[in-house]
Amino acid sequence: MPWTRLPTFFPNFPLRMLPLAPEQLQQLRETGWLREVAFRTEPRVNKLEIASLLRSVYGLDVERVNTINYQGKKKRVIDQKGRAKWMRQTDWKKAYVMLRPPPDAAAEAAARRAEAVAAFGAARRADAASGAGRARYELLPLAVRHALMGKRAGQAAGGGGGGGGGGGGDEAGRQRRQQPRRDGGGGEAGGA
Repeated sequence: MPWTRLPTFFPNFPLRMLPLAPEQLQQLRETGWLREVAFRTEPRVNKLEIASLLRSVYGLDVERVNTINYQGKKKRVIDQKGRAKWMRQTDWKKAYVMLRPPPDAAAEAAARRAEAVAAFGAARRADAASGAGRARYELLPLAVRHALMGKRAGQAAGGGGGGGGGGGGDEAGRQRRQQPRRDGGGGEAGGA
């Protein structure tokens, strides 16, 4: 592959970061970095220029840049003589920049997430009788909620937890699965 480095240049195009979503703000508070950031720029700017600007000026470790072009909106305006005219705003390009995580951020985030999941599990067991667990779950950080959902999905897929059609643990479920069915097979509710 040939060596392709853009020459050093002074950027003559605007690159404005778009507002962050609430989930992104929460992730930024928790981990200190974002995986994806969106920018608004001119349509003539390409992906290499965006990546090189972010690397050289801001020192960001850019992994990938995805872009999409938008046409300017049409607006109806009134001129000085009182006539209505259609005017089009300028076209623009949206750039989604994927950043590489810092080497220590992933380990720190995983450790914090594991601690929060363990603390939440202990608090949930303590609050099981009072019914306050759902309200506490809503206050958890987004990353911890995702980790808990992944933990629950793993338990449901593995058959642990006795979640459907009967109580008991893994041994009782295994015995139910090994016993032959007495109703003769299918068990459809419709009967047709």
